[in-house]
Amino acid sequence: MDKEINDLEVKRLALIASMEKTLANSELSEDEATASFDADMAQVKSIEAKMARLEKVKALKATKAVKEAEEDTDKEEEKDEASEELEKDDDDKEETMKSFHITKGYVPAGTEKGLYVQKMIARDIVKMHGETGARNILAVSTSKNYANGLIKSALTTSQPVVGPDVREFIDLLTADCVVRKVAKVVSMPNNNLTYPRQRLGATASWVGEGTNYVPSATDFDTINFVGKKLTGFTYTTLEFNNFSLQGAVEHITSDLANQVALAEDRTFIMGSTAGALAPAYSLVGNAGTNITSTGSDSVSIAADLAQIKSALQTKFVNISRGVVFGSPAIFNSLENLQTSFGVYPFREEIRMGILNGFTIMATAQIPTDIDTSAAKDGSAKNGSPLVFVAPQHLIIADAGQYALRSTDQGSWTDGGVQMNAFAQDLIAYKLANWVDFGVEHDAAVAVLNTVGWTNFNVDGAYQLVEAAKTGGSGASAVKGKSS
Repeated sequence: MDKEINDLEVKRLALIASMEKTLANSELSEDEATASFDADMAQVKSIEAKMARLEKVKALKATKAVKEAEEDTDKEEEKDEASEELEKDDDDKEETMKSFHITKGYVPAGTEKGLYVQKMIARDIVKMHGETGARNILAVSTSKNYANGLIKSALTTSQPVVGPDVREFIDLLTADCVVRKVAKVVSMPNNNLTYPRQRLGATASWVGEGTNYVPSATDFDTINFVGKKLTGFTYTTLEFNNFSLQGAVEHITSDLANQVALAEDRTFIMGSTAGALAPAYSLVGNAGTNITSTGSDSVSIAADLAQIKSALQTKFVNISRGVVFGSPAIFNSLENLQTSFGVYPFREEIRMGILNGFTIMATAQIPTDIDTSAAKDGSAKNGSPLVFVAPQHLIIADAGQYALRSTDQGSWTDGGVQMNAFAQDLIAYKLANWVDFGVEHDAAVAVLNTVGWTNFNVDGAYQLVEAAKTGGSGASAVKGKSS
């Protein structure tokens, strides 16, 4: 009986160590960690209950040696009660058994995956207790024959002995969204919104005694916002949702939301070719000030930056919270621009995230290959806009919010191919919102059209599309593979 209690204590300590390992494993999701921890905790409680009963039986046996004649009947009743409690506990454990416990005839959803898990656990038990000890431990929870078969399969090289090591999902590389981070976002519940604006103020005059006041009149106009529908649509198969890596669906839908946000962002900055379907205002297309840089060295570039800043300030724009939108290539070139004396005049402030007092908001969606040739024949594609703004004057009007919707009904055409969700077991996801964009004062936006500031001349991009990898791993998790 002492050996049985000791074996139970060894199992209990191993489970506690497993629980500590689960808590320390940052690669597990919260749900996975909770499920594993709860399963181990249930086993620990069951083992502790068994140990308590065995200790009780052990004490009863010690008492029996002293009072054998007097307590024969009582001892039998106690033993029967202990036996019934053990059987009841085993029944309860069987009913509440989680998928990572090993019980006869029970495997998790997906038979092959379940067998992998069982064999991994069996192999670890063999490492800790040896082959014979592992058989005995597994036989307690299953049966002797099942334990023998499981141990054999776990130690046979022609069977899967190394589970596929699958790490976390790798996200798509995309550009940064910058405009919504700094703009003023307002609600547009009726899908249209009007701001009255004073465009002209009264004037004051010096006059002589007894002279009439000089009249002046103010003038008003309106800034109108009308919702433009921005949508995103993607789909997966039912099999992908059911059998792919855990969390993959969440990544697909979050990517959809990110792509919609990127489309919104580049429209706000560069404009759209969708015509009346998209917001009419864009920062580059409708800026109150446009200056083309003539700078080619640190002195002339500094003069251009001073000119664009002065253009905002002399129009009474408060730039205390000013930001500048631009391509990372432009900021990197300025950071490494040096004078003839080897001094880097812009490096320190750019590394602090600032350019000429404006907070840098870099996004690769702004191109650096705009045609700057006089004939617009593509002979000089080295232009890129730097957009300086006072963000308190930028307005994004939202008629709703981007709420994800999904369906397994309906049909659509993708690349000329007719798709049917119901017939093909497809799950479609879509996002939509009605948005418009504008500014309170055009003067709050100034664009410095740089020419030749960087040699890294590329089109604006919002995502990196990589070549598909088809290679497999060398793990021996393939049935029949011997090494």
